[in-house]
Amino acid sequence: MLPTAASSTAGAAAAAANKSSDGRLAELIAQLEKGGGRSAEAAKELGTRKDAETLKALAKVLHNPKAPSDVRVATARALGEIALPECVKPLGTAAEDADFRVVDAVTEALGRTKVKEALDPLSKAAKQMGVSWEKSIRGGELIFTEYKLRLASFGLLADALASCGDAATALPILQKTIVLRVFTPKDPYTVPTDDRFDEIPGKARLELVKRVRACLEKLADPQGRALLEAIRGAYPAEAALVGECEAGIQAIGGE
Repeated sequence: MLPTAASSTAGAAAAAANKSSDGRLAELIAQLEKGGGRSAEAAKELGTRKDAETLKALAKVLHNPKAPSDVRVATARALGEIALPECVKPLGTAAEDADFRVVDAVTEALGRTKVKEALDPLSKAAKQMGVSWEKSIRGGELIFTEYKLRLASFGLLADALASCGDAATALPILQKTIVLRVFTPKDPYTVPTDDRFDEIPGKARLELVKRVRACLEKLADPQGRALLEAIRGAYPAEAALVGECEAGIQAIGGE
């Protein structure tokens, strides 16, 4: 059957729309690759596009070793806004990036997908966070600014594990990556401060414990009690931290 004038017009319109869409994608990717504020703006709009071409374009930027860290961070965030299961694979490839900021963004984005397929790349991100933690300790000391950054990263990991909802996988990661490093380390460490900043380590610990508690309560596995008990035992003098642990233990139950 020969195409009618109407069908030909409709086909031309669809082709024009596709071309226009592809053109906008190219513009957004170019803006993303510039970095800075433009990159963040482009990422917001890219995060609203849930199509295969956008995913492919974002994956290419994220995996470009020459792309600056801020560009890769913005790209991971765009994929996190899209939050489709198809985002897990490109994000997972960047889970062991050498820059902790990229790993943080990838971790948060993986959590946004809320699928169990994200757990394997999250375990890789956890290992990379562990590497960053170990590198931050020099001569048994950890500078308080780095301590705060590392604990914030661990908090993102706890959030992401809670979103993916598999206690059997999440609990060992939480124990090995967070509890055994931050709270009950085999080799003790100190976080030196002066009078101006002496509250920072305690506040950072408390914030992390709140996020670990929230994760464990969401996972709702009685074995999570042991993690909170270990944390509580490590800092018995910090009343707010102890209170968070005890509230979490009670909420999880299982005795």
